[in-house]
Amino acid sequence: AEPMVPLLPLSLGDERAPKGGHFAALDRWVDALLASMARVTGAEGDGRPPPEAEDEAERCPLRASVVPAPAPGSRAVAFDLEAEARRCFEALGGAAWRSSSSLTFGTLASNEPMAAAREGEEPRDVRRVEIDLGEGAAWSPGDALAVVPSQRQDRVDAFLDRIGRHSDEWVVLGDGGDGGEVGQPDPSRAVHLGTLIRYCLDATSAPPRSYFFQVASRFVGGGGENEDLEREKLRELGQRAGRDDLWEYCTRERRSVLECLQDFPSVQLPLEWALALCPRLQPRQFSISSAQDDRGDRGACELTVAVVNYKTPWKREIEGLCSTHLRDLEAGSGEADKVPAWVERGSLRLGILSGALLGTGDGRRIGQESCAVLVGPGTGIAPFKALADHLTRLESRGQIARDARILVFFGCRAEEGDFLHQEFWEKCAEESDLFRRPGGFVAAFSRQNRGLRLARGS
Repeated sequence: AEPMVPLLPLSLGDERAPKGGHFAALDRWVDALLASMARVTGAEGDGRPPPEAEDEAERCPLRASVVPAPAPGSRAVAFDLEAEARRCFEALGGAAWRSSSSLTFGTLASNEPMAAAREGEEPRDVRRVEIDLGEGAAWSPGDALAVVPSQRQDRVDAFLDRIGRHSDEWVVLGDGGDGGEVGQPDPSRAVHLGTLIRYCLDATSAPPRSYFFQVASRFVGGGGENEDLEREKLRELGQRAGRDDLWEYCTRERRSVLECLQDFPSVQLPLEWALALCPRLQPRQFSISSAQDDRGDRGACELTVAVVNYKTPWKREIEGLCSTHLRDLEAGSGEADKVPAWVERGSLRLGILSGALLGTGDGRRIGQESCAVLVGPGTGIAPFKALADHLTRLESRGQIARDARILVFFGCRAEEGDFLHQEFWEKCAEESDLFRRPGGFVAAFSRQNRGLRLARGS
């Protein structure tokens, strides 16, 4: 076999970096790759960047056919949100959400505020969110819950109205890349359009890529007076020369597909292109901050969620899609409190955990006689709360060595309003030998220039 030839090192990009964001790094990497391939193959090249894509009709990689609603008495009438969402996941390729076997629709059990801004400070909101994952759910300290957020219905309706569709329509999706002719779409494969947008495609939060603007420039029409101007600007945003403008207009300002379409009213995207150009709705991972019940039958897990809210350089207010969605959920509201989620196994491995070996053979001291120092500022304390919860439960059953200790460091701005899970840590320091010196709990309050140490027997 021929030896492998290294072409060039890995390149990393940051979408928030100035001068084009991650696209600038990608452009440089592509240029270097082509030059390296030319040297290896002996091909002639002039060292110039590859030409821009031609402005010609391109076949959409997705086929979308609107079909009549299912017959009365079936899916359209007895609408099952969980079942319809699963069909949407599978229609777009379930791998993005792991698999249908690991994905579950949890039920919101509680949603309580934990922290709030003091007078004169910027607004902030931290929530204690408890989600019942049902029977059979299992997790360990350090695991995370991957949550598929739901977009606000009013914004979903605004997006569908902008592309001339309606939330209650049904569509059959297929692969449009082969270019072959197909027969009539199979109505049994239809998915609910509103559910598809709400749970699978991020039309209202994530910024589109440059390809969006390349395609959108080909669908400018309708007789508007600014058609030529809009077409020219869309082409600029989709080309290399427009990387800086794309970064400033779209990436840095977090403009969504919906907002871009609203800014360019002459664009008339067909349904299949509107769906194909929307970024996939990505799950967000939150560290689980509670231990599982001693009996293993507790399906409710606790999340510590900081609600994301900030202003862009152009003073546009941006809300985090998933954290805002969790904030607005209300327990007991029926289908509206359903949360698509699954448990992601974490990498937290501490010798102090039950069942660990006493040694590794390489001189490291681990096992139940070990101590652990845990540092978690803000919501970063969540996995360590789950660990402390788990260990104190083991301790109550005599499954932790008497000399085991944990020392937890926590940081926040102020004791009042920022001290997350305060009652839990105070109880641990009062009742658990794990928190006896040299263990304990140390909190540092940056705005008050002081700290607090809690330890049993102190």
